[in-house]
Parts: sequence; structure tokens; C-alpha cells
Amino acid sequence: MDHKIPIQLTLNKIILIFTILIFNIVNAQTIVDVSEFQNNINLTPNMHYKDLNNIFSNYIGIWENVTGNKTFRVTFWKVEKVKKSRGTNVYKDEIHGKFMMIQDAGQPNETILYRSDKDFIYGGTWIDVIQEMPTTTNGIGGGIIDNCMAIEGDSRLRSFRFKMDYTTTPVTALWKVKYLPETRSSEPPILIPTDLILTKIN
Repeated sequence: MDHKIPIQLTLNKIILIFTILIFNIVNAQTIVDVSEFQNNINLTPNMHYKDLNNIFSNYIGIWENVTGNKTFRVTFWKVEKVKKSRGTNVYKDEIHGKFMMIQDAGQPNETILYRSDKDFIYGGTWIDVIQEMPTTTNGIGGGIIDNCMAIEGDSRLRSFRFKMDYTTTPVTALWKVKYLPETRSSEPPILIPTDLILTKIN
């Protein structure tokens, strides 16, 4: 009886299993809590900054500020295992978000004055213009893209901060947006609100 074919199949299986094991060892990641992530520079290889302590649940949902007949609405959601460009095999769970300004919200004449989730002027669609970096139980920070500017299709990266206040019911948060430190004096004005209190409604 010829046993060459079964032996060859078995050898191929062993090689396949060995290759998978080596791949997994090389790409194994150390999992740490997302609060330990400080910046996107000189990242330790093979890390996954994960939302182990469920910090993100504090942020996820809809936040609003109503001033007069205008409602500024921010929506946050969780994106798991985002690849970080400056690290080797480094990933991070993140909070992403979008915003809109509404006039006469909930009324028959409701009008959306501007919104971040819109079509690019040259094709494609904006989805998340808020992408945070450091995260704690009461605050996040990072970048926000102001894509609702006077010039259609123009956009600028701004600095973004969001700090929660758990002493209020419902929970509120301080929302701040400002120019980046290196921004030139010729930069156009920031259209979106730069300093206000948001209330979590959902």
C-alpha cells in the first residue's frame, strides 16, 4: 500500500500549524487599559490600548446644548482596535464623533444649519470628524475637523477637549475647541461652538 499521499498531507498540516503559531507569536499584543495611552509618538510595539474598564460607556450617546432656538448636537460612538500609524502592531479603542447645528429642533420648521456628516465636495462622505486620543474617566481630548466653514469644501483641524461633570443630573460636559498652537493668524474663524456646556440626553 502506498502511504506517500497521507504522509505528505500530514507534513503540510504540520507546516501550516507551525506557520500560524509563529505568526501569532510574532504579532502577539500586550493588552492594557486605554487610559494608559498618552500620545501617538514613540509607541511601544505590539500593544492594544483597550477599553478594559468600560470608560467609553460614559461618553457614548447624544449630547446637546440649546441656546435660544439653536441646538448644537454631538454624537459619540466607540470604534474598536484602530491601527495607530506611528506604532508597529499598535492598536487603540477610540471614541469617534460627529456634530450638527439645528435651528428650531423638533419643530415643523426644523432646519439643519450645518452638519459634519456630509458629502465631500469632490466625492465620498465625512463620517467621523472627532477622533480622540488620551482618555480618562472624566475627559477626552484630541482633534476635531471643522468641515463646516464659509468656503464650501474647506476644512481645518482644530484642538478638541471634552470634560465631564458627574455632579449634575443629567451628566453635563464642558466642550472646548480652539486653534492648534501652530495655527497661523490668517486662519479662518472657527464656525462651530468653541466653549459651551453639553448635556447628555441619550
